[in-house]
Amino acid sequence: MARIYHSSNARETTLSVAINASATTISVDTPVGYPATTPFVIIVDLGTSSEEIMLVTAVAGANWTVDRGYDNSTALSHDIGAKIVHGVAASEIDDANAHINATTNIHGLTGGAALVGTTTAQTLSNKTLTTPTINGGTISGGTISNATLASPVIGNFSAAQHTHTDAASGGAINAFEKLRMFVVGSMSVVPDTQTDVSFATGTFTYNVGPLWSAAKPTRILCPKPGIYQINVSDLTDSAYNENHVIDAYLVYYAGGAAGAGITIAQATNAITSGGSSQTFGLWKLHLGVGYACNAGDELGLRVNFNYGPGASTRSFFYRLSVYWSAPL
Repeated sequence: MARIYHSSNARETTLSVAINASATTISVDTPVGYPATTPFVIIVDLGTSSEEIMLVTAVAGANWTVDRGYDNSTALSHDIGAKIVHGVAASEIDDANAHINATTNIHGLTGGAALVGTTTAQTLSNKTLTTPTINGGTISGGTISNATLASPVIGNFSAAQHTHTDAASGGAINAFEKLRMFVVGSMSVVPDTQTDVSFATGTFTYNVGPLWSAAKPTRILCPKPGIYQINVSDLTDSAYNENHVIDAYLVYYAGGAAGAGITIAQATNAITSGGSSQTFGLWKLHLGVGYACNAGDELGLRVNFNYGPGASTRSFFYRLSVYWSAPL
């Protein structure tokens, strides 16, 4: 409904020129106090058999453009001197009551748009929330930017960029957990042979955040461009003798290409005496590097164990973690 304007200071006036039932312009005698903005309502010949409600739609001094027979009244002829008063049409009151009781298509909205309550349970669609604070509730789908979420229930955070703590069941979920993958495993190797570790075989635990594929890879597939921090720790064999030597290499494969790849870090560790009485943790090898990768590149681990003369095929153990950070 269009707004209709009112004034508390409009004085009674009169027609200065007689009109017939079809005239759409009237001349009034010295109008005072009427609304400066149209439309507004007037009543001509109030309280007589010639009473008519008109809607003034334009004002040019004492000449007014009007809609005749407004609000179900009847357009009639009016004599010069007919009284004119500023009034209120019944439709205005009805519209106000209808608005109070309406739950859709209010405040100029159309298309079934619904009233949003502050405490009622409702489903919101196609809304843009700018820096909102959301307390509790269930969030599914959509894009929420710069929001403060207080204890929400989140149906699916797959592939989402987020940092938060105090997760359900007491777990802490943060950006680090999302952006890293972690492998603990073992693999059989032939002594004095460079062996590429396959993370898809052997016995291991494979733990990834949602940035990474859940498939167990032969090599670590980089899911997006960025800086990848690769760390290898506790690299050692299952049984050892003196004169053991471990060589370890972190290898980069551009675009996941086959071949030897590019060595991006290398370390060697050795134990030369003490035999099997040596403490197991004394010669664990540790290795790490940060490297810029594109999506589709791969990272691998290559090892060479020298067990000394007569050594047989044995297993070795390793721990490997990869952490992604945004490109510089």
